[in-house]
Amino acid sequence: MAVLNSRSVRAAVRNLKVFSNGGAGFVPNVTERDVEKAIPNSGAVGLGRGIARFALMSDGRFFAQLGSFWRHEAH
Repeated sequence: MAVLNSRSVRAAVRNLKVFSNGGAGFVPNVTERDVEKAIPNSGAVGLGRGIARFALMSDGRFFAQLGSFWRHEAH
């Protein structure tokens, strides 16, 4: 099997999952690293979807989880 390293890992690896599909192997990963706090230089605000928080804004504001995924789970 040939191995393709698509990019280097420049952070601490927290989770790896190895699986194959149709003869090809895949290794998705979760990493963690410290980054400098961004200093906004315009009125634009970025938005990120999270696990612990529903949405986190680049200016520090956040929206709490709504539980919408759990409400639709089959029990």
